[in-house]
Amino acid sequence: EFIEATETGETTHLKFRRDFDTGDANEDKVIDDEITYFIWAKGSADDIAYHAERGTFEVRILEDPLETTEIAVTGAYDDDEDFIRTKKFNENVTVTWEVLFQTQQIIFHVEAKTPGYVGFGISNSGSMTPADLVIGGIRPDKTPYFADRYSNGHSTTVDPSQDWILQEIRQTAENNTYFRVIRDFDTGDSANDIVITREKTNFIWAIGADDDIERHIARGSFAVNILEPTDPISFVRFEEINSNISVSWEVDPEKEVIVFEVLAKTPGYIGFGLSLDGKMEGMDLIMGGVFDDHTPYFADHFATGHRAPEKDAEQNWFLLAAREEANQTYLKFVRKFDTGDSVGDIPITKDDMFFTWALG
Repeated sequence: EFIEATETGETTHLKFRRDFDTGDANEDKVIDDEITYFIWAKGSADDIAYHAERGTFEVRILEDPLETTEIAVTGAYDDDEDFIRTKKFNENVTVTWEVLFQTQQIIFHVEAKTPGYVGFGISNSGSMTPADLVIGGIRPDKTPYFADRYSNGHSTTVDPSQDWILQEIRQTAENNTYFRVIRDFDTGDSANDIVITREKTNFIWAIGADDDIERHIARGSFAVNILEPTDPISFVRFEEINSNISVSWEVDPEKEVIVFEVLAKTPGYIGFGLSLDGKMEGMDLIMGGVFDDHTPYFADHFATGHRAPEKDAEQNWFLLAAREEANQTYLKFVRKFDTGDSVGDIPITKDDMFFTWALG
């Protein structure tokens, strides 16, 4: 299984892994404690049919080295570097957070353009059900208020275990409300607090025109991986499947969408989609093209076997462009990683899957 590849100067580095026993008795060798050979070859270019040098090396792959090093068991975050990150949710609300891996704590700085209350917290769903949050502000008499709260609906309740610890709260010269608060990754409050991990979650926020926390003038949510110093990186990839069809896809992790572009040497239809096992049954696909009068046709389908795919009741692949030129058909379309259609669509994850295609 491929992990990574880099090229620096005239040096190429590959990192990959495999099981001791892959289960492929025909093509793969079982790695055991017997003597075997590493074989290698390198080329001066990317034409794998020719090599510039090659060789073999006798080795016992599973043999302990002559000199052993005792490896200390360390914590999950011992190798991570602390960082500070800022996100401006809109023109009114900004949050900066300092991640302290050694103590497994986070310091949040929240500032909002309001003299009223500010609510800020975490929700795995992006909604108030459930949510782990704080609400604070400065009253007109200059006295502060602040509390760790939780929500299972549209109202909030003060948490009996106060695990978001206020460090500072004030109104700025611009009449903004600002507070600094610290909390552990895992507060130990399994009833009302959310454990902060490397998984994606959501910041949630709300602001009021005054100190009535039952009313807000604005609110929102923002998908984020709190323990990552940067946003996931978008990328574009291209594959020529064969001489008749090619596909490129642009992945936007922040918006959780993929834009596909398919070009095929046919004046007829294009079928393109996803399969978990490369088979027709369970396939999630689109079928589209351009009629002779230059009008496009396009629809989200699913397949239940070796028969014509059925049109999906939920249309979750969306056409962006279609054209036909010189007996070639081009389609550009978009879909979410997870459309929410558990019947007709396949969620796109980091796991392996198959592109499927057909031309008419």
